Amino acid sequence: MIGRRKDYFHHGDNKPVITSYSTDRNLYSLSNVGEFKLGKDVIKSKDEYAGYYGVFIDSGSTFSYLPSTNYKWLTRSLENSCSKFPTQCLIAKGNNNYCFKVNKRESSSMIEMINEIFPSLDIEINGEVVTWLPTRYFTVANELSSNLCLGIYSLDRFILGANWMVDRNIVFNLQQKRV
Repeated sequence: MIGRRKDYFHHGDNKPVITSYSTDRNLYSLSNVGEFKLGKDVIKSKDEYAGYYGVFIDSGSTFSYLPSTNYKWLTRSLENSCSKFPTQCLIAKGNNNYCFKVNKRESSSMIEMINEIFPSLDIEINGEVVTWLPTRYFTVANELSSNLCLGIYSLDRFILGANWMVDRNIVFNLQQKRV
């Protein structure tokens, strides 16, 4: 809340989702954040404490971040999704990177294969589900590349960075301290 008012950002259908500006932390925290779900797997439960900072959005962060416990749930769930497609998906972990090699079928594009193999990450904010497609939470060099790396890393807090903001109408109004 800012000055006892609720401030908003909008997602796909222009329905507002409440956010608040924390002057002591100098960041935009999302209010009333519920579950983070990857397909049917719960990555963050509705009642789970989101830490001192809460869940916040940061346009200065290229990637997004989850606390280590939530990150481990996410990567295990992605590995399970990949294992269901043994001829199309291989795990290729690297230094500080969590990557997969996807072999596309001739009849499918790389985007179609990624969305077929991996589930969307749904984040409940103020009772609304905001969907994050796999083609957005992974980084892919280009349509011809078969390697994709997770654009979410482990940290001590929840940060939704620029890769989460892709294809969303988000405006940071610094004068009014709202999104």
